[in-house]
Amino acid sequence: MSAVALRARPAVMERFLHTKAATAVAGGLVAALLVAGLIGLAALPTGSSSPATAVPSDARLSFSRTVGPVRVLLLSRRGRLQVLIAYHQAKGWFGVLVDPAPPGALAAWTASRGSASIPALSAIYGRTEAATARVTWRDGRIDTTAVGRDGNYLVVRRGRTAAIKVELLNQDGTVATTVQGP
Repeated sequence: MSAVALRARPAVMERFLHTKAATAVAGGLVAALLVAGLIGLAALPTGSSSPATAVPSDARLSFSRTVGPVRVLLLSRRGRLQVLIAYHQAKGWFGVLVDPAPPGALAAWTASRGSASIPALSAIYGRTEAATARVTWRDGRIDTTAVGRDGNYLVVRRGRTAAIKVELLNQDGTVATTVQGP
């Protein structure tokens, strides 16, 4: 290449920068960078890495039960019990908080109708000084669980059903309290 051709390039480039084509090329590059940035943001996880990390920062995890693909978590939050149903999606674990139980409730009931992400389920939970919680469901099934050291219990089953009663049992197996179902 000759020295004249090398000196002519800056002049050609300077004329090109002031054309519509240069504006279009620059606009295309900016648009491509924006699209790449949005795709990068969309690829970032938005859920939590595990069911336990889906728990709100002001809550303490008391119990966890698995029902199909979801985890039902019993939380102690501001002195009240609350259920969080954690489910997994492509972007991590997400949670649905249920309204908290009334203060001082020995037993509280909640249920889900079921959806693509969360199966139909029924849960009974509460706080007691008893050793064991025994739930008699409307269909005759009986589930029993030990009460945790913190006095909380959680009984969960697949399907939407109601309980007839919750019996809170002493260490020796005698019934301390019976709470009738809703």
